Amino acid sequence: MTKLSKQDKIQIYHLWHDYQIGPAVLSQRYHVGRSNIGYLLALIDRHGLAVLDQPFTAYTSNFKKQAVKRIIVNHESLYHVALDLGLKSRGIHQSIPRKGNGLIVGFLWHLKVEYVLRL
Repeated sequence: MTKLSKQDKIQIYHLWHDYQIGPAVLSQRYHVGRSNIGYLLALIDRHGLAVLDQPFTAYTSNFKKQAVKRIIVNHESLYHVALDLGLKSRGIHQSIPRKGNGLIVGFLWHLKVEYVLRL
């Protein structure tokens, strides 16, 4: 897999938006997973190209807790929470929520948080 530059991401978005080149073709052209291309396109489509200019963000403990709560308590999908929050990476562990001994344990790798909710 290739790490995309900001210019690559802008070009990918314009190829998709202006010329209707599909994620599968873009994935092959840029040597990036199709799901990553799809997330990038959805992110830019929702938040605009300005989302690519956001610097590294150190998230507060409360922000992380609320994000995980949306997934665990409100049953929102990981993908949609990350997209809604404008997270530049899909770096979300796909096995959440998982149950164990009466607990629901959630991990959001991008937010570097572990949150345990007792039922």
